[in-house]
Amino acid sequence: MVTPIPTVKLSCEQFYQLGEDGMYHSTLITSSGVYHSKVLQGLWIRVEWL
Repeated sequence: MVTPIPTVKLSCEQFYQLGEDGMYHSTLITSSGVYHSKVLQGLWIRVEWL
């Protein structure tokens, strides 16, 4: 009998925001996998949708 090995989806999505220094900086997503825009208030994206 062969036991199937579960597959794991590795996530490598990164989000960047323009800093006050004029450079783009990597920003964090929530522990539930959601990115919230700081520019467009109310806009959020689930990483799993990408």
